[in-house]
Amino acid sequence: MTDIEKLQAEELANLSENEEIFDLESLVTDGADARIPITVEYPKKDGTMTKAGAMIRPLTNVEWNNATRLSRKNTGTTNEVELVKMGLYTKKGEQFPPELVEKLPAGLILKIVEELARVSGIDLYSKRNLKIAKDMMDF
Repeated sequence: MTDIEKLQAEELANLSENEEIFDLESLVTDGADARIPITVEYPKKDGTMTKAGAMIRPLTNVEWNNATRLSRKNTGTTNEVELVKMGLYTKKGEQFPPELVEKLPAGLILKIVEELARVSGIDLYSKRNLKIAKDMMDF
């Protein structure tokens, strides 16, 4: 008979050699406080683009769904704007003012949503996730 525990230990050892494995609980706890720097292109009045820095944080599944729910309540907002309101921070780590998020150019909002999806573990470009994202965003 095969010793299951021995096989599990060997498999875990093999995995550990190839890649570093983290404790899921620690990652979840740390993820709530994570601030990830991003650089985006912002259009200036003269039509040129300038680089701007900000911070984002991963969003939870509940937050992502809440953004969808808020945008469906005829509040004059969109899912993308609500996602950015939740996940965008200043370079100093303070939440970006919601009234300024609402004034961001549409293309910039979409770029920030792409980054939020990436750090939140959502691959917007896989067929399966694209369908899920579209369903969540009510497309």
